[in-house]
Amino acid sequence: MDSPLSKKNTIYLVLGGILGLLVLTFVILGFKVQWTIHQITAFATKQDEYQLFDAFGEKKTTFEHLPLPEPQANRQNFLIVGMRGFGMDDGPLLTDTMLLVSIEKDPVSGLHRSALISVPRDLFVQVPYGQKTKINELYTIGYEKGGEKLAFNLVKTVVSEVTGVYIDGMIRIDFNGFQKIIDTIGGVDVYLQTPFQEVKQWEGAGGFFLPKGLNHLNGEQALYFSRSRFSTSDFDRARRQQIVLLAVKKKLATLGILSNPLKVYSILDILGSHIRTDVSMGVGEGLSLLSDFNDNDMRKLVLSTENFLNQGIGPHKAYILTPKDETYGDIHQAVGSIFGSNPSGSSGYIAPQAYTALLVHATSTTP
Repeated sequence: MDSPLSKKNTIYLVLGGILGLLVLTFVILGFKVQWTIHQITAFATKQDEYQLFDAFGEKKTTFEHLPLPEPQANRQNFLIVGMRGFGMDDGPLLTDTMLLVSIEKDPVSGLHRSALISVPRDLFVQVPYGQKTKINELYTIGYEKGGEKLAFNLVKTVVSEVTGVYIDGMIRIDFNGFQKIIDTIGGVDVYLQTPFQEVKQWEGAGGFFLPKGLNHLNGEQALYFSRSRFSTSDFDRARRQQIVLLAVKKKLATLGILSNPLKVYSILDILGSHIRTDVSMGVGEGLSLLSDFNDNDMRKLVLSTENFLNQGIGPHKAYILTPKDETYGDIHQAVGSIFGSNPSGSSGYIAPQAYTALLVHATSTTP
């Protein structure tokens, strides 16, 4: 029969082993966090007009400042771009997903409001000091001229010109990373008011179909749902991308990931391998910002032919989109006033229902 002393020593040994395992786990996670931050922000850069002039201003002899918007004290804007990814076929660096996440803090109440603005891939834009091209080709052009630093700079600068707001940071994710993150968090839920079907884009795989009602999507299904473009239109695809992004955010907020070290490690590994950003902030600040990005009274806007854009034919008979007002003035007004007032403080507020009327109500994240 064991003595009380030996039992006590056994308990201490077990507790010590558990404590040692916990310490080791947090040490490993700490190194993994540092590795991830280093990987995704290794080339962190700011918008530099002269860098663009130096890369694209071959025919100009003097540097000219671009009319870019200034940062706003109470509003932050982050651009999320999705691309096929390095090593993939058929335009691996084309950014066919462009989502502007905007968060505004009320200086009086301290409350935060958020908005999602989708920029279509076929928008025909001016390369600073250079030629015109589709906006989804900017990353490729910048990367070929000067790597990812220049690619980030170019995309952020042009999106700033289009939307009329300063881009505080950009996040780039490839399709494999998007799919892996959703699988790691256990999938996302999307509610459909009508069935969704895409038979052409994945014809060899038997097409893609989701029934009416609540659908639980794994990574591949979420990617198909976000990328499908033949069943409806690029504008509806942008709306579906907004829905999936909100579903991911909702799942992350309710999952309690921080209590699962293995899941944290897996997510960090995916982030380090598939995501790049020039956003420089601590983990705590990032989590706080994520919590501020809430679904309550969220404004959503898709730039489309239903509001600010015309469709047309560009070089080599390519389908392009151009602003109806021949400038970006109307888009600047809409994006600037999406929270209720424009940057100048003058009247010009576009009511939320005006944006809501532009959304296709076939899909929603809740019943």
